[in-house]
Amino acid sequence: MREGIDWEKQYLKLGEFIAGHSEIVIKKGEVSVPQNLRSDFYRHFDDVRRAVVLANYSSEFLDAEALSRKYVQLEKEIRELLGLEAIRMPVDLYSFLHNPKEGLARAIYSPLFESLQAEASLEEFGERMANDLQSAAEGLFRLGYQFWAALLLIKLLEPDEAFSVALDQDHRPCAKGIKDISFGRQVPHQTLRIPEFLIHSRKLNQYVAFKMPPMREMEMYVARDKPPIRPRKETGDTSTVLDSRALILCFMPSLENIPVLVDIYEWTGTDPHWIIETIRAVDLEDADTILRVKQHKEALNPKLGACLIVMDGEYEDGRCHVPDGVRTVAMGFDTSKLQAVVDELAAKV
Repeated sequence: MREGIDWEKQYLKLGEFIAGHSEIVIKKGEVSVPQNLRSDFYRHFDDVRRAVVLANYSSEFLDAEALSRKYVQLEKEIRELLGLEAIRMPVDLYSFLHNPKEGLARAIYSPLFESLQAEASLEEFGERMANDLQSAAEGLFRLGYQFWAALLLIKLLEPDEAFSVALDQDHRPCAKGIKDISFGRQVPHQTLRIPEFLIHSRKLNQYVAFKMPPMREMEMYVARDKPPIRPRKETGDTSTVLDSRALILCFMPSLENIPVLVDIYEWTGTDPHWIIETIRAVDLEDADTILRVKQHKEALNPKLGACLIVMDGEYEDGRCHVPDGVRTVAMGFDTSKLQAVVDELAAKV
């Protein structure tokens, strides 16, 4: 942590407040704060979180402020373009994208309680908070960037209509009205994975189906582990999951045949047209990361290939071995890089 920030003083104040009120119980497996003390307790508690974030906030968290500015502006544009009430997402991610420091303070809510339960020393607490914040910042930035890039793609496709996707009485996907977008939102079903929403693209003169699954769902597509019996529990909605995601697109001339992307029991479905993944420049030199990109492409078999967006700057050609059919784009915040890719895509559709 940086010196000159009063996180130590705030942490000690919180500890003194707890010690001075025997009614407060914070130990392993139990937290109890009486109603009449909660206001003062959480004032001290929140002071610690804010001080910890300020002490750790740096460029090491990538450019969270730039991402926030760009995301908020683009979110407003997309809502106006499509007449949406909102773009829904997990609360922690929303907070991070609209106020990065506040979002990071939310991210250490549970770790701070765990440190209090363990009666951590100042040194132990400082080390843990620095590590937890670094991890939270990297995860929230990556996911926030993926949301921003997905909205940017929607804008570049020049949308003039949007639809949600439901299942009809025969369990076939159909288009419905839409009020908001939520990446990962699915109609509950035991085995079917369908698009989350559709737009009509003036640029492609096609309908475009979007699905943005977490990476752990992508790994399921690769493994194709067939359940021993057909699942009964309805699953599929991942809209509240704070995991890194990929973007899967299907293009359609009409709304008549919206695809079922995957049936996870029968392992049947529709090959998408395009997939997009997002990585850091350093990941291009990681053999395991590149292998996963290759496996995702082979499992999904996108008809027009795949795109790998590098979110944090340039990379050196020759230092990575990206699979054939995967285009690598060092985009950062340069939207013209994705514009060029979309222009080439439009010529193929």
